[in-house]
Amino acid sequence: MTEIYFDNLTVEVSQPSGGASIWSDFLNRHGEGIHHVAFEVPRVDDAVAALEKHGGRRVMGVSGPSVFIDFDAEMGGGIELLPASQAAPEARAGADPGTTVAALGHLTSAIEPARLFWRGVLGTDVPAARDTRGVPFPADCGCDREAYIREVNIRTLTPGLNLIQPVGGVSVWRRLIERHEGLAYLQFNLPDQAALDARIARLLELGGVRTLGDAGAPYAYVDMQRQLGMTLLLVKTTPAR
Repeated sequence: MTEIYFDNLTVEVSQPSGGASIWSDFLNRHGEGIHHVAFEVPRVDDAVAALEKHGGRRVMGVSGPSVFIDFDAEMGGGIELLPASQAAPEARAGADPGTTVAALGHLTSAIEPARLFWRGVLGTDVPAARDTRGVPFPADCGCDREAYIREVNIRTLTPGLNLIQPVGGVSVWRRLIERHEGLAYLQFNLPDQAALDARIARLLELGGVRTLGDAGAPYAYVDMQRQLGMTLLLVKTTPAR
């Protein structure tokens, strides 16, 4: 296992070894991808009991500090619970202080059950779904140009959580669901179009494939499945006024 540090998130990159495990089971079912999200909580046992009431199944951790709750049917992965640290956060070697993960993307074929699931798990209000149309596709995507998404953006978390349901014919979102329904991308915000274009260009140099957003668009999906087991969403932010 290795770890990649961002301002507000740690990405664990894990390779299963040995016999059967929750990690090898995920690879066998879904291939490479986002396996789980982790939350620090004040009382792990209480959080476990709450998640089990929402259909979660404890598959790792009994007396240890870390507990893994399986929610494969609901989110295509699981939730890890860790005791909240009482120590002040320390600067981590290798962390990029200017890079923050804005959101994780949960691709789902049925957004309302997904919305209700996260409302129950988080114990907070979750916005209603809304339709987003007119998204530009790359010229070579072979997509249904009328396809769009039904989405819910949850910002009570840091990073946030985007719930995405494809609507219509062939699209990048439908292809992501066909690969693996559940957590599918990380979103990074860039300060301006120049920074966005430069980051896209770098990812393409590394073998990524742009699957959403044409040239000059203020956002892009870049498929990094072969390199990272996920897609990256890059968005140009609008400065506050």
